[in-house]
Amino acid sequence: MIVSATIHHADQADSETITSSVAKAQENLDQTEAKPEIEKVTADKGYHKVDVLVACETLTHSPIKTYIPEADNRWNLCWDDKSAAQERSLPTQS
Repeated sequence: MIVSATIHHADQADSETITSSVAKAQENLDQTEAKPEIEKVTADKGYHKVDVLVACETLTHSPIKTYIPEADNRWNLCWDDKSAAQERSLPTQS
C-alpha cells in the first residue's frame, strides 16, 4: 500500500530522503481513524546507508524493520568500529 509519494530533486541522494518519506507516510497514517504504525520499509540499494537504517529505529514508537539491500562495493568495509545501534542494522559478516 502506498500512503505517501514525494518527488525529490535529483541533487538529493536516495539515502538522504528516505527518512522524511517514511515520516510523511506515518503522518498520513496518523490522520486515519485506525492510526496504524509503519512496521516495515522496503527500498532498493540506493537507499542503503547505515545511518538511515539506524534512523528507522526511531521514526515510530517501535523500530521499523528495513529490507534494503547493501549496495555492491569493491572495497572491503570495516564493520568493527560501529555503535550498538549500527551493528543491529548491519548484515551478518562472515
